[in-house]
Amino acid sequence: MRRVLRPGGSYFFVEHGRSDERGVAAWQDRIDPIWTRIADGCHINRRHDEAMREAGFEVSVLDRFRYKGPRILAEMYRGRATV
Repeated sequence: MRRVLRPGGSYFFVEHGRSDERGVAAWQDRIDPIWTRIADGCHINRRHDEAMREAGFEVSVLDRFRYKGPRILAEMYRGRATV
């Protein structure tokens, strides 16, 4: 995303990701290797805000919420990051 956004550009995202609850996160870690294979490289145990900061983005808006479905898939990250 960084290479296609101009300086100051925004990246809006909605992603499922790692839970803050230890038990749910442990299950996400157990299932992720299988999930990644069947879901074409998708990871269910990533902390998207941290990953974006490590990639050089500034996360200016972040909303964490739980969507419908199994807890291992329903932990959501929604927000805006800028270059």
